[in-house]
Amino acid sequence: MFGLEEYSIKKGRHYSGFKFRPFISRKSITVCFEFTDSCRYSGNTQIKEQINKLVGFGALLHHNNSIRLGWRYEPLKDVIKIYRYEYKKGERLPSELIDTVRIGQIKKIQLNSDRFYWFGKYLFPYFGGKAAAPHKIKIKLSFL
Repeated sequence: MFGLEEYSIKKGRHYSGFKFRPFISRKSITVCFEFTDSCRYSGNTQIKEQINKLVGFGALLHHNNSIRLGWRYEPLKDVIKIYRYEYKKGERLPSELIDTVRIGQIKKIQLNSDRFYWFGKYLFPYFGGKAAAPHKIKIKLSFL
């Protein structure tokens, strides 16, 4: 339907691989994604409370200025909660719940920034906060 590409995060890791994809002139992105059965997890308080990163864009130093979609599995309802996750001038802003999706549901979201980035990079799936992936995590996504 949207030509989704699968991204995998190995057990005990955070990154879905090294990917550097720069851009010129960006204020928003539209992405399509699907969480697989592997995105269900349980564990300690840290892993239950952290917000994992799905996708985003920002400055080359993304912990200074960037915007992302974050996600967290909610086992009681068996859904994925989607958050707006943002850094401005080196400060992480409070995350805002923006949507909820089911495992296997294909979702399209436009992520808008109030800042215009003249030169920056796209950000790809990352598991964490502090806790690494408890098992292999697979997420499908596409930039539209």
